[in-house]
Amino acid sequence: EDPEACPGRVAELASMFHSKLKQRAVASTLFKWVQKEAPKDGLAWYVMARHQDYHLGNQDMAGASYIKAHELVPNNPVVAMEAIVWLDVVSKDNRTLERLFRPRRFSRDSRLSLVDIGHAGLACEASVTALQLFRDLNWAEELWNLALREGLGSECVKTNWPIHNERKEMHVKVGPWEIFLNVFWRRRMRSHLNSASSTGARWTGRSRPWQIGLAVGSNASNVAL
Repeated sequence: EDPEACPGRVAELASMFHSKLKQRAVASTLFKWVQKEAPKDGLAWYVMARHQDYHLGNQDMAGASYIKAHELVPNNPVVAMEAIVWLDVVSKDNRTLERLFRPRRFSRDSRLSLVDIGHAGLACEASVTALQLFRDLNWAEELWNLALREGLGSECVKTNWPIHNERKEMHVKVGPWEIFLNVFWRRRMRSHLNSASSTGARWTGRSRPWQIGLAVGSNASNVAL
């Protein structure tokens, strides 16, 4: 039904054969098929990167695959987010971070800026890179505000909160009542449905997310398709 998704799904199947079914020969055959038949499929490269990262522990291979995946699907927020995290935390490769992501300050042609992609998790992770590596305070603020607006309750926002708020923890700076108001009145909490067996990268960015609030008076006009 969706031929374009086939390589990514086969890569996910290969990863499952390796990690859960322990059929490593089958997994190797499937990964070889993906590399031969779909060498320019960014989502397949992303699945292979995670496999090399988490299952094989081969960081050199994983890094090259994360970068290739991002270059092939530059507007996929999940792929971009994992590339940033890997380059920042694992390899500490500031030069490659600069090369890949500083140009994403603004949208150019088909490549959206990191803000225009509109993904809370990506904005949260990228806000730290913009602040600490790129030293672009305005960009960092744009990204952080997006993360707060669309992902206030996320673990990333909680973790990175002190970086943007004078080293104060979120619960200290905001307080329990403000958190309550943000969740139930201002509708700033977002819920995300995801697969239990994959990252959801294949579905992210295909359409605008639904905006369904918890506040009193929310109605059908609050749902954006």
